[in-house]
Amino acid sequence: MSMSLPSNMISQHGKKLKIIDGYKMRFHKMLNGDVKRWCCVKKTCTAYVKTDMSENTIIDTQEELCECPLKLIHLELKNKKTDSLTTSDISCIRKGIYAACRSILPKKPTNIQDVHSSLNSLDIKTFDNETFLLVNDKLYSSCFLELKNECKKLNLCLNPEIMYADFEKSIHMGAKNVWPDIITKGCRFHLEQAWWRKVQNFGLSTHYCDDLSEIGQFLKNIFGLPMLNEDDVEISFTVNFMSIKPNDEKLNQFMDYLVENYIDTQSDLPPHTWQK
Repeated sequence: MSMSLPSNMISQHGKKLKIIDGYKMRFHKMLNGDVKRWCCVKKTCTAYVKTDMSENTIIDTQEELCECPLKLIHLELKNKKTDSLTTSDISCIRKGIYAACRSILPKKPTNIQDVHSSLNSLDIKTFDNETFLLVNDKLYSSCFLELKNECKKLNLCLNPEIMYADFEKSIHMGAKNVWPDIITKGCRFHLEQAWWRKVQNFGLSTHYCDDLSEIGQFLKNIFGLPMLNEDDVEISFTVNFMSIKPNDEKLNQFMDYLVENYIDTQSDLPPHTWQK
């Protein structure tokens, strides 16, 4: 096996090491005939190299040198070429990033108590270097009242005409309790986020991602409803969309969910709450 000329380096313990083709070799022992034997610094590796007394000429070597997996990974990461990158490699990278995040961050919260615990343990602030305010469903009205009272102490009248929030029902109800005439609206980002989660829950995400799927194309069109005028939403949904809806039980469940929560004017979040 053709090998490059050895170079020298000193270990952390002050010992001389030989660098041969990127491998670290340490001095092992003297052999007959003024031959020096060098072995791999990795104790489980059986590779060796023999040099003359000048240490510049390689006399003999084992046919193959082993390489630890970590070094192989580092070499591949330094390689800018991605021709050989596979879906399996991408999956491994994703899992590695997730594992690294989990080693320094708490697990994903499943309830508001977990959120409070995470924020307290991480000691993080908002963009304006302020602490987060997270409350349960029963305290939204109290929080709004407290804000109103604090403003009153400063001779300010807190009486907003419109409020934008996510689609948590309790925050809309809390605002209405404090300011009966306020108009509450939800942003389109949170609206479509809620719809997308239901698409996933009903097992329709595969159809949505398939450009050739009739159901997927129908769902993409449904997500355009927020672009319509408020007065046109219910009519378009009932007349236009229901007439071309593919026959599918899961899709029927998704459409019922939209009607009960967002389309019907008597629903908890009718069109006027998410139309701008």
